[in-house]
This record gives sequence, C-alpha cells and structure tokens, in this order.
Amino acid sequence: MELDDLNKNLEELGKNNEKQEKRVRYQSTRAVFLTVSNFIFQALIYHSISATATTTTTTTTTIQCKNWWIPFALSLLAFTLFSFSFLDAATSLYRFQYHLDLNHIKQQKLYAQIHSARHSCSVKVGDGDRMKYEVLKPDVVQLLKRIFCIGFAIFALIAFEVVMLIACRSILCDADSMFEVRVSDQSPLPGG
Repeated sequence: MELDDLNKNLEELGKNNEKQEKRVRYQSTRAVFLTVSNFIFQALIYHSISATATTTTTTTTTIQCKNWWIPFALSLLAFTLFSFSFLDAATSLYRFQYHLDLNHIKQQKLYAQIHSARHSCSVKVGDGDRMKYEVLKPDVVQLLKRIFCIGFAIFALIAFEVVMLIACRSILCDADSMFEVRVSDQSPLPGG
C-alpha cells in the first residue's frame, strides 16, 4: 500500500473512532442514568410506603396489609421497564466498545504500516488487502471484565429490587401488626 493511501485510511479510521467513542459515552451515560433513576424511583416508592405505614391511625388507612400488592406491582412494573432499558443500554455499550477496540487494533496496524513505509524497513506488518480479511480480536481480559461489570450491575439491580419487593409487603403488614400491638398496649391500667 502506498503511504498516501495508508494516511487516508488512518484519517478515516480516526473519524470512525471519534463517532464510536461518542456512542460509547452516550450508552455509558444512559446505563448510569437508568440505574440511578431506578434507585430513585424505588426509593420514592419505599418512602411513600413507610410514610403511610407510620401515619396509620385507627380511623384512616390509605394502604393496608391486604393491599400490599399495589406498591409491590408498581415497584415490579417500574423495575421491569427500567431493566429492559438498562439491558439495551448495557448490550449496546458492550457492542460499541468491542468495535472501538477493533478500530484501535486496526489503527495500531496502520501506524506500523506507515512507520514501515516511511522508514523503508524490511519488517513487513502485512499488506492492506490481507489486513481487511484478517481476524482481529480485542483483549480477552478486557472483554471478560466488561461482561463481569455488566453482570454485577444486573445482579445488584435484581438484589435491590428483591429487597424493595419484600419491603413493600413487610412494611405495610408489619406496620399494621405493630399498630395493633400499640392499640392493645393502651388498655386501661389496673387501678386507674
């Protein structure tokens, strides 16, 4: 390949890398935003349940133990919607980062070819036609690390949701039973 062609290919690859880096940043920001939004929404549900449970009186009860399924269903529905969006963002992030890694490998090979062409070295990295069909593989450790991080994030989201779903029932039903205990503890004192 000629030096001008190599420089042109390197310039095009540089432009592609910039676009790919923007995609990676966007998907990364999207995944973080969805995770934080899910935590905030679940915290709001938890706060509304706990506030309702602590302000329960004998005459008015907004949500009782028999209606525990309402916040449970709302929490589960919100988690389901957030998790589908999160999975889409996480898989897109993984895929875009993978292709960016491949582009960096191609870029390194082009740098080596340009260096070889400029200095007329006898070291032959490979001609351009062969490079087009050569199988490029990014670092396996980096790929496994990304898969582990995505898997851990999914596990943490599921664990958090399980805690929230258990809280939906236990706060309401335990609050009702605690309220019943408090009312029964207020029976008249003997001799009073």
